[in-house]
Amino acid sequence: MPATEELATFDRFRFDGFDDAPERFARLQPGLRCVPSGLPAIDEHRDIVFVPAAGMLESATGGLFDRTGAPLAAALHRHGERVLFGDRPTASTTAQLPDPSATIDCDVLCLGRGFHHFGHMLLEGLARAFAIAQMPEDTPLLWLGITQFPTSRSGRRLLQGLGVSPDRLLHLDQPVRLRRVFVPRPALVYAHEVHRDVANTYLAIAEELGAVTAPTTDQPLYLSRAGLQQNPDARRSEAALESWLEREGIAVLRPETLDLRDQIATVNRHRHVFGPRGTALRLTFFGQGPQQIVSFHDGFPPVSSLQNQLVTGKSETFVNVAQPGDVARWLRDHGYARHRFEPNGSAASNASTAGPAAGCSALDDHALAHRLTDDPWDLIGRLEMTTRCRQRGDWAAAAEHAAIAARLHPLDPEIRDLAATMQRKAGRWARVPRVVKRLLRR
Repeated sequence: MPATEELATFDRFRFDGFDDAPERFARLQPGLRCVPSGLPAIDEHRDIVFVPAAGMLESATGGLFDRTGAPLAAALHRHGERVLFGDRPTASTTAQLPDPSATIDCDVLCLGRGFHHFGHMLLEGLARAFAIAQMPEDTPLLWLGITQFPTSRSGRRLLQGLGVSPDRLLHLDQPVRLRRVFVPRPALVYAHEVHRDVANTYLAIAEELGAVTAPTTDQPLYLSRAGLQQNPDARRSEAALESWLEREGIAVLRPETLDLRDQIATVNRHRHVFGPRGTALRLTFFGQGPQQIVSFHDGFPPVSSLQNQLVTGKSETFVNVAQPGDVARWLRDHGYARHRFEPNGSAASNASTAGPAAGCSALDDHALAHRLTDDPWDLIGRLEMTTRCRQRGDWAAAAEHAAIAARLHPLDPEIRDLAATMQRKAGRWARVPRVVKRLLRR
C-alpha cells in the first residue's frame, strides 16, 4: 500500500521573476499532493459495459459502466476533483446504458483515458501503465476515449518502450460487455496527486528503448519550439534565438526532428536542460541522472508544470520570461552563455531597472542602439530593431537591420524574405516626395 500522501510546499520549488510567487503557489498547492512511495491499487470488476467516446472535451461521453449504468469510479478521468470523462454513457438526460453489441470473455486491462496529443499521453495517458507489467503478457489493453493508440512515430516508439505489441490493443467503436476488467487507479492525477513511483514507468520505457545514459556533458541544451510555431514572427524570433544559442556554445534540439529514442538519449546526456514550458521538457521524465532544468513561462507556471518536478524529483527553476530575446538575456545574466552580457551606458541603466529577466524587448530605442553598438552581431537585437523601425515607418533603417540579420542567419528563408520585403519598401519610400512623407508621419 502507498505511504501517506504529503502536500508539496513552496520551498520545494524555485521561482525566478515572480513577485507574487508565494500567493500564486498557495492557490495551486491543493493540487500538488505527492505520495513518496508505492503505487495505487488495481481494481477488478465483472460484467462491465464499455461505451465508446462521443463528443468533445468536457462534453464527451463514454467510459466503463456497471449493469445499473453507474460509472466505475476507478476509470473516471479527473482534473483535480472535477470529472472530465467517464461519468456519462450517453448525452441523453436519462443516461440510459446502450445495449452491448458483443461480449469479450477474456480478461482486459483498462488503462484509463488515452490521448492523441503526445504530451497529454505522456503526463496522463501513462498514469496507469505501471499495471502492464503486473498482468499476463497476452492481456488485451484498452485506453478509453480514443479508438486507436497514437500512430505517430513517437507514439509507435512509446508503445515499443512499454513492451506492448500493437495486436494487444483493443480498438472498440461499439458498446461491448467485458466479462472481467482490471482497472488500476491512476498514479498521476492532473492538479491533484502524483505517486513518485510513477517515474519508474518512464525509466522502464527508456531502458526498453536503449536510451538510458547518465549525463556526460556540462554543455547546456535548449529544447526549441521553432519548428512548431504557427506564427511567422514567432518562428523568426525562435530561429534567431537558436542561432544566438549556438554561437554561445549552447546545444539546440528540435525534438520533433528525432526519433523518440534519440530524443530521450540526447536529453539524458546533458546536465543542464532549458526550454519553454510544454511537452518537450517532459523528456526529462526518462532519465534519473542529476540534471538542472530551467523552464521559461509567460506568467506563473500551471500546476501541470509543477507536477513535472514531482515526477522527476529533479531540480527545476521556473522563470518568468517568454520572449526569445528575454530568454537569451536570462541565460547570459546567469552565466550559461559563453560570454556574460555586460551592457554599457544607458543600456546598462535600462537593464538594471528592468530586472533580471529584461531583454531587448524591455529596452528603449536608444538603449537597444547601444546594445547593437556593443554587439553588432546580435541577431535578436537586429530583428527587434527591424520591427521597431518598420512600425514607425523608417523603411531605410528597417532594411539595413533586416539585411544584417539575413547575413547573420543566411539559411533561414523567412529572415531572407523579411530582408527582401524591407528592401522593396525602402525603395518605394525613397521615391515618395519629402512633403508627402512629412504629412504621412504626422
